[in-house]
Amino acid sequence: RYCSLYFPRLAVDRLEREVPARRARALAVVHEERGHPYVASVNVVARQTGLRAGMRVADARALAPQVELVPADPAADAAWLQRLLEWSNQYS
Repeated sequence: RYCSLYFPRLAVDRLEREVPARRARALAVVHEERGHPYVASVNVVARQTGLRAGMRVADARALAPQVELVPADPAADAAWLQRLLEWSNQYS
C-alpha cells in the first residue's frame, strides 16, 4: 500500500507553526530563479491580498507592501518533512 501526500504550502506552514503570529499577516516565501526573486509560497492572508506563487517579488510588493518576505530554506523544510514522516510512521 502507498500513500501520497501533497504539501503545496509546506514552507509557509512551517513558518506559521514556528511563529503563530505570522498567521495574522501576509507572508510569502521567496526563492531565486534565473537571477530574479520569485514568490514560492504564500499564506491565506497573502492570497487574499492577491499574491500567488510564481509571481515576481516586485509585483508582490506592489500588491501588498506589508507582506513579510522570508527566503526559502530547503534544509529546514526537509527537516520538517522528515519529522512529519517519522510521526506518521506510527500509523503505518
